[in-house]
Amino acid sequence: MLNTRQGFYGDPVYGGNDNRVGWRVIGFPGPPSLAATMDGSYTTLEYMIPEAEWPYEQHPAVLRYGNR
Repeated sequence: MLNTRQGFYGDPVYGGNDNRVGWRVIGFPGPPSLAATMDGSYTTLEYMIPEAEWPYEQHPAVLRYGNR
């Protein structure tokens, strides 16, 4: 089951998530190209919770998704 999730939601450069379908399901556009990840022009900061501290699963923004 874990491998299925990794393949569905993982970065397409690793062979899964064909046509970014897994990312579209969760509303994540991903980088426009592999080059954008290498040259520093792409960032995922907007998807992070900067004020979250360990343990992350106790943060209200994380709790809204429930325990998986």
